[in-house]
Amino acid sequence: MRIGIAILVLGLVGAIWGALGIRPARTAAGLRPYLYLLVAVIAVEGLLGLLLATVGGYHPADSLHWFYGPAALVSIPVALYFARDKSARMEAVLVMAGPLAVFLFSIRTLMTG
Repeated sequence: MRIGIAILVLGLVGAIWGALGIRPARTAAGLRPYLYLLVAVIAVEGLLGLLLATVGGYHPADSLHWFYGPAALVSIPVALYFARDKSARMEAVLVMAGPLAVFLFSIRTLMTG
């Protein structure tokens, strides 16, 4: 649960950081490495969750949890993929959309247990 809350906060920080790059139409410096680390943290949390479910016998309260976790994991790579070869402003918007999706999916993931 604590890692989930940390991912929620990190996603919000990334979304705000990304939003700061929209007005000057450029991706904020250092944001991409931050996003790669965020994906790594989400992957580690997912692996721990799978371990708890398979070995520990703990299961989420709602089966939608199995959707929102992977959705949070892939949202940043998908956003970065679509941001390639776009105008500077569109790239900044798409890069900001990844951590915003992580934030929103994390809220739902925490709600589904």
